[in-house]
Amino acid sequence: MFQLRTRLGGSGTTADGTYTIAKEYIICTYPDTGSKVEVPYEFKDGEISLDTTSAFSVYENN
Repeated sequence: MFQLRTRLGGSGTTADGTYTIAKEYIICTYPDTGSKVEVPYEFKDGEISLDTTSAFSVYENN
């Protein structure tokens, strides 16, 4: 289970869902819509680094 919290626009919002781990991505699935977000990650020296900036970017990657 994951929980995403944001304060964009001044008011807080929260979204819950499930996640799976794949090679190079943590895939978050929102149960209400079935939408998926792939969060790139790197595991190095015993620590996980998430790239949430690119996962939740409003710009398309071409």
